[in-house]
Amino acid sequence: MMVKLKLGNVKINLRFSFALLTAATLLLIKSDYAYFSLLAILLHEAGHCLAMLCYGERLDAVEFGFYGIHMRCSRKNTGSPGREALVTLAGPLMNLLAAFLFWGTFLCFSWDPLFYAAGTQLSIGIFNMLPVRGLDGGQLLFSFLERRLLPRTVSNILFAASAVTSAGLIAATYLFTAVPMFSGALTSTFGNTGFSFNYSLIAAIFYLTVNLLNFY
Repeated sequence: MMVKLKLGNVKINLRFSFALLTAATLLLIKSDYAYFSLLAILLHEAGHCLAMLCYGERLDAVEFGFYGIHMRCSRKNTGSPGREALVTLAGPLMNLLAAFLFWGTFLCFSWDPLFYAAGTQLSIGIFNMLPVRGLDGGQLLFSFLERRLLPRTVSNILFAASAVTSAGLIAATYLFTAVPMFSGALTSTFGNTGFSFNYSLIAAIFYLTVNLLNFY
């Protein structure tokens, strides 16, 4: 199910899955973390879009779906591998820049929400660099391999990378929730943000699991 709107020449597609996940997140995470996450995702996609616009492309559509928010620009020319890499990296770099700005502002004013905002921007940026299909790290890996290997081999490598990444996140979630030494260190370091951190890991695992189930 999807609601289709149009803002000027830009198509806005809102899927039911996005509305459902957003509502569930706001209900489960009754803190500013949910809003910071949404802001981080918007800035991430804006980074990709700005990079494309710098190459003379045009914003065609914005889609809100299960896998997040995606901005699509017209791409009449595929461009060089270097250009593709820069467009791909623009999203995480936007998050890192935002994290730096939030952190610097936090140091000046010591307002806790700025600290959480910086951490969320950093988390989203790092997560998107994981070597998983659908994420920027996976796209970079795909672009590198597709020019050197057969398509089936590339798919198998991406699937293996996604599986290993998921296993690593599952292990991290177990350590930070079930092992006192690590969960205690998390609480002593980040205080009440520990729950948000654990939620981030669980949400990431859920995302990657669904991604794996729909891989082939």
